Amino acid sequence: MKILKKNTLIGIHRSGITPFLHPLPADLDQEEKAYQKQVEVWAQGETAYARLQALRPETLLPALADSPAGLASWIIEKFQRWGDCRSDPDTHFGRDKLVDNLSLHWFALGGAGAVRLYHQAGRDPGMSGRV
Repeated sequence: MKILKKNTLIGIHRSGITPFLHPLPADLDQEEKAYQKQVEVWAQGETAYARLQALRPETLLPALADSPAGLASWIIEKFQRWGDCRSDPDTHFGRDKLVDNLSLHWFALGGAGAVRLYHQAGRDPGMSGRV
């Protein structure tokens, strides 16, 4: 992106989906093993959505692609859980930001695209690797 338009890149979004879909190498050092343990504890409570998208996309896609309420509930829950906002993402993030995010997903079929990304990453071990 930066090469195409110099001095215009303001950010990059990286999806962190692949670490939870494939086993890690056996030769991790102690620091990496400790970090992996922390990730496993976190993953127990926060990655069920990723597994559902990766393994059963056909179950979720109709709700996200055909129902604005379904898509809103799926996305707003992530803002609430991951946004350090206790229980009210509307107050923490502001309604405009939430509506902008939902609109982007809805009008670009982003919910369906995100599900496909997780599904493809779960099926293709080549999409993950050690960095």
